[in-house]
Order: sequence, then C-alpha cells, then structure tokens
Amino acid sequence: MKRMRAAPVWLVCLASGAALAGAATPPAPLHVISLDIQGGSVWLPVRVNGSGPLRFLLDSGASRSVLDRQTAESLGLQIIDGGQQVVGSAEAAVRAGVTPNVAFEVGGARWTAHAGVVPLDVPSSSIGRRYDGVLGYDFLSALVVEVDYQAGRMSLYDPEPYQYAGKGHVLPIRLDQNAPYARMKIGVPGREAIETDLMIDSGGPGMTVLAAPFVLRHGLIDAARELTPNLVEHPGVGVGGTNRRLVGRLPFLEIGPYRLERPIAGFSQAASGAYSRTDIAGTIGGSTLKRFTVIYDYRRQRVILEPNSHYPDPPEQYDMSGLLLRARGKDLREFFVYKVIANSPSSEAGIEAGDVLVAIDGKPLDCELTQIGQMLKTAGAKRTVVIERGGRRREFQIALRTLL
Repeated sequence: MKRMRAAPVWLVCLASGAALAGAATPPAPLHVISLDIQGGSVWLPVRVNGSGPLRFLLDSGASRSVLDRQTAESLGLQIIDGGQQVVGSAEAAVRAGVTPNVAFEVGGARWTAHAGVVPLDVPSSSIGRRYDGVLGYDFLSALVVEVDYQAGRMSLYDPEPYQYAGKGHVLPIRLDQNAPYARMKIGVPGREAIETDLMIDSGGPGMTVLAAPFVLRHGLIDAARELTPNLVEHPGVGVGGTNRRLVGRLPFLEIGPYRLERPIAGFSQAASGAYSRTDIAGTIGGSTLKRFTVIYDYRRQRVILEPNSHYPDPPEQYDMSGLLLRARGKDLREFFVYKVIANSPSSEAGIEAGDVLVAIDGKPLDCELTQIGQMLKTAGAKRTVVIERGGRRREFQIALRTLL
C-alpha cells in the first residue's frame, strides 16, 4: 500500500455550514463519525459507489485509498491490472491494480479518486478482522481530519476556514510519496539520541518500526540488546506476506515535547518492501498515536498532537505467551499458531506452529483476535490452553512472563 503512486483527487463534495474564515475559534466540524478503535487501529464505515457500509482502516501511510481485490470484484468495479508488485511493507510481490474514479462516502463527506486494488487477505488474517480497504492520502488531504482515539470519534473540517485553537503541539511535517514524516528523537542505549524523520503511519503496526538500512547504519541491533538482550523474532505483516524483523524496546521516543518511555520497537531486516528503503528511517504506529488526539492538516503541512488521559500510561505490553496467532475461516473465528517464539512459555510447554487454539481457561474463543492477545499479556498469570493438533485435542499449562 505505502509505495503505490497516488492518483489525483478529482472531486471533493463537502456539506456547507463551516464557520467564516478568520473566526477566533475553530469552525464546527462538517461531519462527526463514530470510530471502532482496536489496538490502536482506526476502523470506520465507508461507502463505495453507493454500496452499503464497508469496513475500512484509516492509513496515513497509504499514498492513496485502496480496495481489497475481492471487494472490488464483488462491486463490479473496473480493475486495470498492474501485474506483480511489491506493495507496502511485505517482502513478497502481489497482484496489484487500479480502479478509476471511485466514489467514496464517509459520514457525509464525498469525493472521487482512483483507488489501488490489492488482496488484503493476509493482513486481515493477522489483524483478525476482515476489511474491505484503507483510506489514504486522497481522504486526508481533502479535509482537516481529527482522530480522537479516546472518544472513538473522527471530526472532519473544511480546510479553508479551519483555525486550530487548542493547546496541543503543532508538528511540522513533510509529505514524501504522500505520507507524512515528522522530526523525532529515538533513544539508543549508551549513546546520544538519534534525531530523524519518522513516518506517522496510522495503518501500520502498533509498534515503532525502524527500516533495515537505518538499523544497519546505526548498529541498532547490538545497541537494542543492551536494553532487551533477548530480541524476539517477530515478522511484520503487510499486503501479501511478511517482513523480517527483530522486536525489542527503545529507551525512549520523543515527539516534540512528548516523551514515551521504553516503547516496543521493530528492527527490520527486510531485503525488499517499504522497510528496505534507504531513504526512510522508519514509522510510528497506533500504540503511539492512541495516546493522543491526532489532527491531520495537510493543507498547512502539519499534524497536531493533543495528549489524552492515556498519554502517561505505562509502556505497551508485549505478548507474554510466545504465541503469534492468526485467524482464518469465514468469520475469522478460527485461531491458529503461526509461529512460536523460542524460549517462551509456549515453546517450553510444547505448543507448535500449526496448532489450532480452541479454548483458554475453559472458555471457547468466541471473540476477536485482539481480545485473545489481551488475555496473554498478564505477567505471572497461568493459562490453561486447549489446542487441536492432527484431529486431537490437547491441554497445556503456560505461565505468562515478560518477554521484552
């Protein structure tokens, strides 16, 4: 998604009623939309060419809005095939394309744009919920978009009369391939912090991820082991596949006046895809952004951050079981073990990749994948896990512990 060339926005139709330019207070929003916030990801209903509501992810790292290939085909959209391409963060190529002049509608805001078309089945499996597309640059550049993570609300403003009157920090950005980059400081154990530009990527992984050439250039693998000696092999997931990375923690991340202690970070080892680029340092994702109300004001080349009550929360917890899970089946309600982290409670118990997770603590898993993840993040807790392997069910006891 992140590397597809952007098409121009052909038409933006917005409701009237904004306050006059020059007002002392911000104009009233044109539209307010309820959001579904899951693990730092922003989900919202979108209509395409007059369709019923479809599930989309807000992705500030996407250079254009994108439709899932299966969804585009079911809507009868014309798809101009672009052949096999490496799209976004995955290292493998996928069959990509473009569908022209798609009419989007979000909470009353309407615009028309060329949309990318890619298969989204792999990220759906990893996230544990099926989605029909992502909203990218064409949406964010047409409006001022305010995402209130704590309230689960998005407010859309006409960019012309918009005036910011809050107390948040105004972060200057540059747009590179239609994605926003801002200056930040990355803490490095035993060294001076590195000041660099990171992409603000609302659709990316929750953690901060540093690009492979940047990691190599600054010797960050060895440095990271000073803080977290046992880095975890935890592949990232993108369109069509995975990207190799090690996961640990940074001493801190500074964004303007805001400092986040010990954030989880991915140290990419990708040889292709977005995280192999030599011209970028990396990205910040939902685990950082959800501590703020985030205002995207591309017309003025800025993103505004207002801390919410979760800003001072303790550092994000990493999985404590050693299970990397994915979902499959019609409703993505069958959960299987994609990978078992070495030297973890699950590997020591004997759980294997390919096992199907049936129950935890005697309760069948009629929930979403993110909810299962939360069950496996309580240090010291003991979980009784039932798995199915080769048509037989087996029970394991795992004692959760901090891995990072």
